[in-house]
Amino acid sequence: MTISGSRINIFLGMVLSCFLLVACKTTEQKKTGKEAAAIQIFLESVNPAAEKRSITIGERTQSQVNVALTPFADTADLESASIVDVDEMGGFGIRLNFNDHGKLVLDTVTGSSRGLRMPVSVVYTQVRWLGAPRINRRITDGTLVFTPDCTREEAERIVRGLTNVIKKLSKPYVF
Repeated sequence: MTISGSRINIFLGMVLSCFLLVACKTTEQKKTGKEAAAIQIFLESVNPAAEKRSITIGERTQSQVNVALTPFADTADLESASIVDVDEMGGFGIRLNFNDHGKLVLDTVTGSSRGLRMPVSVVYTQVRWLGAPRINRRITDGTLVFTPDCTREEAERIVRGLTNVIKKLSKPYVF
C-alpha cells in the first residue's frame, strides 16, 4: 500500500492544526481560570523571647518587620478577594473578605493586637511580602483592605489567582 505525498501533507496539516488549537486553548485557560495564588497573614512580633524572623516588606519602600513564625490566617480563611479604588488619584487596594472562621480569627487578633502590623505574604510566581497594614481598630466585619506594594496589573493577577483557589477550596469534598 502506498501513500501519496499529498495525503501525508493533509494528515500533517490536520495534526498541526489540532496542536495549534490545543495550544491556543491552553493559553486562553491560563489567562482565565488556571492562575493560582495563596496568601498568608502574619502578626508582628514584639516579644523579645518569642520565636520570630525578620522580613523586608515591599520592593519600592522597604521596611523591616519581625513576624511570628506561623500565620494566623491564610487562603482557606477567605471568602473572596477583590481590587478596590482607595482614592481619586488612582490608588488601589486589595480587599480580603473572610469566611466565618476567618472573621473570628481576624476579630480576635485585631482586638488584642492594636498598634501592631499584619505582614501579608503572597505566593504567586514567587513568595512576596505585599504589605503590612497597621491594626488601628478591631475588625469585626471580616473585611481587610490594604494597599499592596505592587502594580495594579500584578494585584489583578494575584486577585484572580486567589479567586480561583478560593473557588477550588469551597467545593465540597466527594469521597
